[in-house]
Amino acid sequence: KITFQPLQVRYVSETQEVVLSSANPIYGYGEDNIYSYPSIFGTGTEMRLTFTPTMLKEEIILSDNSLLRDNQIQGSEGHLLIDYLVNISDNLTFMSSTGMLAPQLHEIHFFNATSLDDLSENVAILPQPFVTSNTSRQFIDYALTRTTEGLVMSLRVPVSFFEQAVYPAIIDPTIILNHTQILADGYVQN
Repeated sequence: KITFQPLQVRYVSETQEVVLSSANPIYGYGEDNIYSYPSIFGTGTEMRLTFTPTMLKEEIILSDNSLLRDNQIQGSEGHLLIDYLVNISDNLTFMSSTGMLAPQLHEIHFFNATSLDDLSENVAILPQPFVTSNTSRQFIDYALTRTTEGLVMSLRVPVSFFEQAVYPAIIDPTIILNHTQILADGYVQN
């Protein structure tokens, strides 16, 4: 079992860390295999999930730069982090090209792709995510941290991307599933 619960959007630079928005407790709506969650992180944001038998495609859509502007984030330094609380079954492990990702409390691992493996097989692959707009595309990375709340996975986007973006900007993490099934609204069962 794997679940990802949206938590918040943060701005992090060398000198500061600011929570820009917590995830709103909203109901999504669906049509066919696409579920949308408007204003998940405030006005001008949307989360769109597309379910297929072998993939969960997520798009976090920023219709403009109000999330940064309203929080007085200017310049090109730092990163925007979109945080998710991750719950995985005890038999599953995040793996990267350097080995098992198992952070200790407050330890951070940065990586650009990962897989979820159980004792005998690969369950899912999370390829390197990217952010795109009408004028550019840039690969981004993940951060995995153990906090007092649990395991937190973050998408880490350089703020410099948003300076040049023609909106909407779309942040695209995808999960490719192996021998699993999506039961409902993002709940994945092995």
